[in-house]
Amino acid sequence: MIKLLLVEDNEPYLKTLDLVFKKEDLKLFLARDGEEALRIAREEKPDIIISDLMMPKMSGDKLCETVKSDPELSAIYFIMLTALSDTKNVVQGLANGADDYLIKPCNYQEILARV
Repeated sequence: MIKLLLVEDNEPYLKTLDLVFKKEDLKLFLARDGEEALRIAREEKPDIIISDLMMPKMSGDKLCETVKSDPELSAIYFIMLTALSDTKNVVQGLANGADDYLIKPCNYQEILARV
């Protein structure tokens, strides 16, 4: 079973993603900021993290960088999710180790296909 960690500070958007993924055969974890996500990642070792870019306490970029630099977590597939379509943000996220990038609002079928 795939373990998926969703990280999003926008509560309505997180709830929507939660509903989308609850229909799938996944073990789902939810975090509302990067610090909480890092704690969950260290405890649960998810296969995939889908994380918002702009969050309080720890940005998605910093979370990605921290996960990818940790030998125990570096194999986690990391998808950055953001409302910012600026190419600079995409390049920075990929430079920090993100494996994929989605621009919000995104098609939920596309997210499911990537997972």
